[in-house]
Amino acid sequence: MKNEQTQETLRHVEQWLKNKDDKQLYCQSWLPAVEPEANLIIVHGLGEHSGRYQHVAAYFVERGLAVYAFDLQGHGRSDGKRGHVARFADFYDDLELFRQQVNEWSPDKPTILYGHSMGGLIIMLYLLEYQNFIAAAILSAPPIRIKMGPPTFIKEFVPKLARLLPAFSIHSGLKPEWVSRDKKVVDAYKADALTHPHISLSLFAGMHEGGKQALMQADKITLPVFMVYGSDDKIVDGKAIETAFEKCASPDKRKMVFEKNFHEVHNDAGKHDELNALWEWMRKCVSF
Repeated sequence: MKNEQTQETLRHVEQWLKNKDDKQLYCQSWLPAVEPEANLIIVHGLGEHSGRYQHVAAYFVERGLAVYAFDLQGHGRSDGKRGHVARFADFYDDLELFRQQVNEWSPDKPTILYGHSMGGLIIMLYLLEYQNFIAAAILSAPPIRIKMGPPTFIKEFVPKLARLLPAFSIHSGLKPEWVSRDKKVVDAYKADALTHPHISLSLFAGMHEGGKQALMQADKITLPVFMVYGSDDKIVDGKAIETAFEKCASPDKRKMVFEKNFHEVHNDAGKHDELNALWEWMRKCVSF
């Protein structure tokens, strides 16, 4: 471990983890000064990185959770071509590897997953195979169906093209102004050297096909789930999230829609209400 910073309420630790393809994944954790009640793993979205969730981590560390995150391959400080993954399943394979590592760092604690945007979709697909290891999951604006980008008939064609040119990259179509109504958040996003607008054809196809799979198999998710999104999200389709929520078979599920909020509720006007609601829900469904 390196670059360990000790503060009054938390420690920040950085480390590297090698995945099955020998890619180095950048990992970081924010740890409370006391024995944690649970482990919270954050999975970020397309074109961003785990460092953008420091304020989310601080909120939960102050309440006694150990928070862990890693940069997805092709993102942030991790290895890989920017915005590219050979198979979408590689993302949730990496998540399972990271979960196992977190369990070594902080054993015998319930594990909660928090995924935003593409990170939420990764978690939904991950849960279809590994939900027995997880106590609860938070899905923030998962792209079950994507609003932005080309028309649907072109999106349906991309998986065929991706078989020929999987690593060919295009602009994701995401505009920084769509992430939040807060100008400071937008300006910080634009100035962040670790954000990028790239998406490969294989990643585009993986998200498109993965969204359809997540919607079709949402009834297989039975652990506690909290879904949240903004009503004015220009990136993902709220109706698809609503449908997935209704299909989810969890007896302990909750949904919040933040009026007028954009894509990142955790960085918009509703962020304090969202985090408070998540915390109260966690405490009840995970019992700590």
